[in-house]
Amino acid sequence: DIVVSIDPALNVAKDVFWFSKEIRKSAKDNSGEIPVVRLNPQDADEVETKTWQLGKHLVTYAATDAAGNIGECSFNIVVEDVDAPQVLFCPNKQQRLVGRNGAKKVEWKEPEFIDNSGLTINITTSHKSGTRFTRGKHVVKYEATDDYGNKATCNFTVKIVPYNCKAYDPPQNGALICKASQRTGTTLCQVECNGGYVIPKKKHANTYICGKNNKWAALPKNKGSAPWPNCGRKEKSTRTRTGELIVTANNCPTGKALEALLASFKKVLIDEGVCSKRKEKCKLSDADIDCGPVPEKKRAARFAIKFKFEIISVSGEGETTDDNTDV
Repeated sequence: DIVVSIDPALNVAKDVFWFSKEIRKSAKDNSGEIPVVRLNPQDADEVETKTWQLGKHLVTYAATDAAGNIGECSFNIVVEDVDAPQVLFCPNKQQRLVGRNGAKKVEWKEPEFIDNSGLTINITTSHKSGTRFTRGKHVVKYEATDDYGNKATCNFTVKIVPYNCKAYDPPQNGALICKASQRTGTTLCQVECNGGYVIPKKKHANTYICGKNNKWAALPKNKGSAPWPNCGRKEKSTRTRTGELIVTANNCPTGKALEALLASFKKVLIDEGVCSKRKEKCKLSDADIDCGPVPEKKRAARFAIKFKFEIISVSGEGETTDDNTDV
């Protein structure tokens, strides 16, 4: 047999040569006459034009004498594919960020292969697109095998690394409590202050997230950025407000009636008025009553009673006493 390889550019074997003329000349008959030699396929020895497909092809020389006796010489042209499939596309290495104990689903475009045989290629892989990978470095292997056992490979790495934001010291006069989210892979840190200390909430958040860009971000976003602030000592703030309330009456109270009216006014003011819905401490520091006649042109009643009061509110969570220099 004659074994040849396929031309990868033409997908056939060409220029397959053997000594065809010598085979024809070697045919002899005991009668002394030269037998007639026929070739099957007829064009098998046309080297310059004959092409051979993949596989095994039988070539037969048949010599026939005048009496019709036939002698044959046969062999096979075996066309093999010795070239591996070609890799048309292989993904680049993949890298994903996760929390410290997390895993990540990774997807990629599938590798592409082609074979010169034009036949179906068998493709196997160590991991499918969409596999969840744990932290570390993983090698993904694809192998393409044609019908003749020739193989081509596509290998790339998948690297799962944790979010790695810059580590800052815990706040002074407080602590930092952090937790990794298994669902999102992010790390959340909260600032907790010791008793008697607070965060200046007007300028800073108390929750920070280590995200995909490996940088800390404050929650909510408009409350500054990392590093987190120090905890400062609480400082009480005092605010004094004054006001007046005018009601009309047909007479001006005096004596015990005046005292009772003033006491009733104070109670309503504290329990149901400006102090009733405030979280901070609130007290009435001063209150007084003036009573006088109403001008005749504006008279709906004879007298106007004017309540004058002063309210002092005290808050225990004002700005801190230090500068809250960032860590």
